[in-house]
Amino acid sequence: MNESPLFLVTPTWDSFRDDFKEHYYLGGSYEDQYMRWTKLRQERDQAVPKFKNIFHTLCTKLGIKDSK
Repeated sequence: MNESPLFLVTPTWDSFRDDFKEHYYLGGSYEDQYMRWTKLRQERDQAVPKFKNIFHTLCTKLGIKDSK
């Protein structure tokens, strides 16, 4: 039975904290992050889940709510 590489690495508190901050807190000014969000485009060979993750991360950091 092959395990996913995700389960082969033991996460540390520092790695969790860094990932959490990257996902929920602005790095740089609000204006810079907002410009990055407005200019966000999916790259040619970029997987949809990766693009979606970047999009939602920026929305979360900027406080942009889904209109659904």
